[in-house]
Amino acid sequence: MGDLYCPYCDEEIGSHVDDCYEQDVEYEHECPKCEKNFIFNISYSPNFDSWKADCLNGEKHNYEKMCGYPKELFVNRRRCSMCSKEVTVCKNCEKEKSEHNIHPTKGTYHCKFGDDTKLFALVGESEHE
Repeated sequence: MGDLYCPYCDEEIGSHVDDCYEQDVEYEHECPKCEKNFIFNISYSPNFDSWKADCLNGEKHNYEKMCGYPKELFVNRRRCSMCSKEVTVCKNCEKEKSEHNIHPTKGTYHCKFGDDTKLFALVGESEHE
């Protein structure tokens, strides 16, 4: 975004004018130098960033631990550093829970990938007896 200039005397007004941020709105402003009133509006230009996402082209996701508040909600959450896909992983084996046998009504799943088969709850991540 460029700076604002008075259309009468070319005085630089700056880029932040009294909380004027909405597009398609005409704002009135008085130049502090020549004291003439003028109208201005704001337009924003899109900026694009791109990066490689090999996981969208057949490679494995690169999941990293997530953090946030409350921290209990992020204990078993992972986010791919390439495509930003988020998953919940098993606390026993670190695999995606979608790879486990999830019971549709009980909200539990069996982990068969770790050292032994365990039954876990989907909500709260507490181990069932």
